[in-house]
Amino acid sequence: MSSFAHSKGSVKPLSEDLTCVNTIPLLNEPIKSSVDESLDIKTLVDRPFKKRLRPGMKKEDIPIVPLIELNFEGPFSLEEYLDGLLSNETSHPMSVKRTKEIAEPPKGVDPWIWVYELIRRFIVDLNLLVVGMLEDSCSPEKCPEMRANEWQYLCACHNPPQECVAIDYILHTLDNTSTLLCSDKYFPSKISIPLSSTRHFSSIMRRLYRIFNHAWYKHYEIFWKVENEISLYRRFMAVSEYYHFKYEHSDMVNEAYSKEIEDGYHQDQEKVDNYNPQTLNDHNYKTLNNSYEYDKENRGNKNMLAS
Repeated sequence: MSSFAHSKGSVKPLSEDLTCVNTIPLLNEPIKSSVDESLDIKTLVDRPFKKRLRPGMKKEDIPIVPLIELNFEGPFSLEEYLDGLLSNETSHPMSVKRTKEIAEPPKGVDPWIWVYELIRRFIVDLNLLVVGMLEDSCSPEKCPEMRANEWQYLCACHNPPQECVAIDYILHTLDNTSTLLCSDKYFPSKISIPLSSTRHFSSIMRRLYRIFNHAWYKHYEIFWKVENEISLYRRFMAVSEYYHFKYEHSDMVNEAYSKEIEDGYHQDQEKVDNYNPQTLNDHNYKTLNNSYEYDKENRGNKNMLAS
């Protein structure tokens, strides 16, 4: 019994469980010195950040991820840097200029590694949109097909590709994209990406875009509710423009990019590219039929995405 108590007491708490106070004052140590120390700015910066979200924690109580200086000492440095950038944004929807700045890779960072981190973050944030669509009754009864206006999409997670109800198509897409990004075969390292693996980014982004497309046409209010909170679609299209990812033409682009930011911030003066396929590079762009057919590129990636 005593040995168990001793071993249990010797276990150190995880870093994410540490509170903002550096140490608990000893019995005879003045409490005031600990309080003064907690108010010191340098101490606040040096303290470990409390990351864990507890059950029942309110949204306003969730700590803001600190904006850390970018370094290349660990595999998660870019992930933490991106989380800090987005958590410190106070104006939503973001300006087009700001989303373009985030899409551009930081100095000294391989652009494809930055794309990897941006897509990884899109997968995380898209869950908020999915929850909203579920609350808006995105069900087999309301959305029996994965449609956006007149377009119908086939799910690439089946062999052969087949129709799925909208919510199943969306969940299949997110699950298989997560599996692909975590695959040691295609992405063995977060600090170095094989050139052959970069070709998968185009098909990933194209399928993620269809989720926005469906939300726009079938769950319009939910689309804007999420957009006004985290500027998800603006960020997605800024990345698409910067890295030349092309999608099926959609009227949603015009309205989403021309919507005014109602927080006192002056809208960018520059004209925003509305992704007209005639003015863009034809790289990876494909005109679709009314009933979306599974193209050869998808057919080649099917087994990989479903694995």
